[in-house]
Amino acid sequence: MKHEIKSSSDLGHAIRAVRKASGIQLDDLSGIVGVSKQTTSNPEYDKDTVSLGTVLRHLEELGIRLYADICDPKAMQQLLKLSSGDPDAVERITAALDKPPTQIQPSGFYLAMEDLAKTAAPATTEPAPQPKPRNG
Repeated sequence: MKHEIKSSSDLGHAIRAVRKASGIQLDDLSGIVGVSKQTTSNPEYDKDTVSLGTVLRHLEELGIRLYADICDPKAMQQLLKLSSGDPDAVERITAALDKPPTQIQPSGFYLAMEDLAKTAAPATTEPAPQPKPRNG
């Protein structure tokens, strides 16, 4: 599931929700991340004093993925150049990025809380439908 993050409060609520749903205590998460209990609780209670690196370590330990949804093709191309280390990868997608977008969507950050979704609703496993044999 994706949840749009518009503020530090939104991010803190997501962290707290996943931590609580997973049954992880503040003390335990603090120990895993290697910070104080106060530092761990700060983002959950909308305290802006925690470093981004610390928040990212908390997200990683909780299985939360943070994505940047970049809709500007030129910005995405720059990001790929900066982060890929593979210039051929950039060239492979340049043609697609150079096409004008058909619909502009706002950029933003999203959290993927797939692990939470798995624990919240049991997965159903139904067999895939089999094709009917042709007579002929």
